[in-house]
Parts: sequence; structure tokens; C-alpha cells
Amino acid sequence: MKRDEIKKFFKSKTKLLLYAVIAFVIAIVMILVGDEIDNKKITDIPKDYNELIAKGEDKNNTYAEVTIVYAIKFAVNDDSNLDYYFVQDKDGYTFVARITKETYQKLKELADKDPDNFEYKLKGYIYNIGEDVKNVAINSFEECFGTKIDKSNYEDYLGKTYLDETVKPSSKTVGILIGILVMLIFWPERIAELKDKEQVAITVDGTNITADSIYKGMKNKYSANEIVEQVDRIILDKKYTITDDDLKEIKKNAENYYSTFQSYYNITKEEFLKQNNFDSEDDFLKYLELDYKRNKLVNEYMETSVTDKEIEEYYKDNYFTPFKVEHILVKTKDNDNAKTDAEEILKYLKKNSWEDTKTKYKDKITTESFDVKFDSSLEENFVKAAKKLKDGKYTTSLVETSYGYHIIYRVETNKKEELSSVKDRIVASIVANKKEDDTNYYQKTLIIMRKEAGMEIKDTVLKKVYNNFVDSIMKKTTTSNKK
Repeated sequence: MKRDEIKKFFKSKTKLLLYAVIAFVIAIVMILVGDEIDNKKITDIPKDYNELIAKGEDKNNTYAEVTIVYAIKFAVNDDSNLDYYFVQDKDGYTFVARITKETYQKLKELADKDPDNFEYKLKGYIYNIGEDVKNVAINSFEECFGTKIDKSNYEDYLGKTYLDETVKPSSKTVGILIGILVMLIFWPERIAELKDKEQVAITVDGTNITADSIYKGMKNKYSANEIVEQVDRIILDKKYTITDDDLKEIKKNAENYYSTFQSYYNITKEEFLKQNNFDSEDDFLKYLELDYKRNKLVNEYMETSVTDKEIEEYYKDNYFTPFKVEHILVKTKDNDNAKTDAEEILKYLKKNSWEDTKTKYKDKITTESFDVKFDSSLEENFVKAAKKLKDGKYTTSLVETSYGYHIIYRVETNKKEELSSVKDRIVASIVANKKEDDTNYYQKTLIIMRKEAGMEIKDTVLKKVYNNFVDSIMKKTTTSNKK
């Protein structure tokens, strides 16, 4: 290379090298500061996880502990030594926890040794639950506990956070990470610079999102969430119009959130909004509106993907003629003698009529009559036992569900429904099964939607963030069948 060419080369790269040097110096300083901090004795005292939740103080990176009495694995992380579990404390509260395989083995050994007195203090750091893990938890909860939950009541059962049994990064590590982050921020490869607020960071469906808009939103949210929220709003606002009835449902959903959090965590509406990084109630309603539209799109997408062959096969294999039943239920809630009571009632029934039995034990039982259909939300044990009965017969042994102990009486068989009349219900059942089989279907559908809308991320850093988000979704998550 000639002298003038060398001079020209270094002149063109002077700014790049300057950025690199500044970033490197800052990184070194942060590492040295980290070393100094690490040399000092810092003792983390774990806080009670239950108390934090009750006060609404279960915030990210808080060191906490909870005394658990058992753990059920529901998701396996193939890329790490940590899997996801449902854990329950001695007071019966259930949480999501991320536990190492070694810890779980230790738990199992201790529980096997003394199952009646088993307790274990689980310590870790609190983090907000991700949508991918939440979806797996929702689909696994009914299998583990016999109760069906969804996104609307998830937090009622499992809260908004989880406990992660990980080692908090050392100050040295933090220094390195900050140094790297600084290098990314200053690296000229970035396309959308904050100094140019109107520069386009993302384009989607013919609409531009500026650097200022996207980075402002990141002040309270994980960056990938802010990216997809802004993009999805643009796409879905053009596709769907919120009706008055839709708005009523969204507002009702919001009120359910407020009342739940007030009841469980004793916090006001204003505190709820603040803790969840919503600037106002309108901001929260906008989020629920977006979630409503997302669910609508995903369901429509899945419904249109169901083939006639799938419908016919489902009708052949899963449809059964509906029938009417009546049952006697002895609830287990607040009744330690539920099984004994139910056995006594069944014994009496074998020598007396159904109506006489209901009258005699009216103070101990709940009775109800309804139709059992192929797409019923009834628990599997109940449906299986009821299907075996002939009209006019009752179960001669107790049927246990999450509600208690049942004696089922089959009243009569209804008229068989033709395929054409139940087609929509069959499609809904197939869609529900597909969601269970692929717990990430919701997010995958939204990823496809953004791609079809021509989403293009021009900012290099944001592009990496989103691609990492997509990669995490597309990785297969395995649910456990262990109970």
C-alpha cells in the first residue's frame, strides 16, 4: 500500500478508532471498579418472597427465599442446567421457580427420605415472567393441579414473577457487560442515532417508527417488548376496529386485574399501574386492547389453517353423542372428611333412591344437572366415568376431581349432532389442542405476522435484540408430563 493510500485509510478510520478506544477505556475502568467492589465484603440477606408479593415489592433482581414443600417440573431448558418448576410453600401458595438439576435431585432425595416433614429453603433472584414461560405454565397447570387457567387469571394463581436459582453476576462481570454495552452504543455501526430523533429505526406496513419513539419506550420495558408492541400496534390497528362491546370486555378485564391485585396484594389501582410501568389507566387499557387484538389474530390464523380432513378425523375419533347427567358432589374445600362423607352417601344410595339420597344429605352435598359434550371443559375423570354409564344408572364408586368426590347419574342420551352443526366447535377444539402441542404457537404466529407485514429493522442494535427474541421463541420448549 502506498504512503498516500495509507494516510487516506487511517483518516477514514480515525473516528471509528476513536470510538473503539473510548469504549475500551470505559470497559477497563468498569472492570477495575468491579474488582474493587468484589474485594469488599457484601452480604445479601434474602427477603421473604411471600411478603414481597403481598406488598407488591417482588421486583426484578431482588434476592429472596421461600420455604417449599414440593416441586413439579413443567418445562425443560435444553440450553442450560436450569429447568422450570411449580413449587408450593407450606401455606399452600404456588410459585414458578427456575431450579438447577442438582438442586432438584437434592430436593427429591430429601423428600424421599422424610416425605411428611420435608421442607427446603429455596433462594434466588426475582424476575418478571416471560411470555414464553407463561404460556408453558398455563398449559401445564391443569395437568399438574386439575385447574384450568389462562392469561386473564394467571397472576391470580402464580403471580407476576418467578424465583430464579442463579448466582447474581459479580461486579466484575457487570463491569465487562457495561463495557460491552458502551461499545455497542458508541459503535458507528448503529444506524439510528439518538442525536437524530427523527431517523427511522423500524419500518412496517408502510409506517416508520423513529429512533426517538422506540428508545423512549425502552426506559421502563425490556427492549424486545417495546419493539414488538409498537410494531404490532401499527399492524393490528389497521386490521381490527374495536367495537363498543369489545371495549366493554377490555374494561371489564382491567377491573378484574384491579380487584384481584387489591384482594391478593392489598394495593390500589394507582399502585398497580405504577408497579407495572403504566403511565396511566388509558395506557393500561391500550395494552389490553393490543393483547385482545393479538389473541383475535392468532385464533383466526389457527382456525383458517385447520383442514377439512382434520375436521373429519376429529369428528370420527373424538365426537360422542351428548348426554344429560346429574351429580352429587361432596366438596373437599374446607372439609377434611369429604371422602368419608361421600362414601357414606354412596352406601346409603345403594339401598335407597336417588331423590331420597339428595334430600337426606342436602346439607352436605351440591347437586347439579347438565349436558356432557365432546368439547366440554369438564375434567377428564368425570367425563370418562360418565361415558361408561347407561341411561338411568349411576357410578358405583366415587369419582374424584379437583372439586371433590362425585356420584354421577346418567339421565338420558341426547340426539346425535351432524358434522355440519358442530364444525365450528370442532375447529375450536383442534385449535386448542394445537396450542397445547406447541406452547409457542401464539408468539410464532405474531412473528409470522410481522414478517408478512414487511417489518424491517434498520437500527443494528435493535435488530440484534429482536433476532435474539425470535431465536428464543423458535427454540423448542419441552413440557414435562411428570406429576
